[in-house]
Amino acid sequence: MDDHAEYVGDIRELKGKRALVRPDATYDLDISERTLLAQFDDPNLVHPHTRVALGFNWHVFSVKDFKLLVVVHV
Repeated sequence: MDDHAEYVGDIRELKGKRALVRPDATYDLDISERTLLAQFDDPNLVHPHTRVALGFNWHVFSVKDFKLLVVVHV
C-alpha cells in the first residue's frame, strides 16, 4: 500500500516536495538502515545531482528523508 509523504531530507531542492512512498525489502531492518521507494508527485522534478526524473518510476531513499502525511477523506 502506498502512502503520501513529504521530503524532509538533506537535499535542499527536494525539501517540501510530496511523493507516494512504499516500503521495500528493508522493512525489517533497524530504522537507521531502512529505505523506502518514492515516486514524487511533480512529473517535472529531477534529482539535482543525478538528473534522474523523480516523478516517474520508483526511487530508493532513506526512510528518514520523509515524513508521512495524513490524508483525510470527507
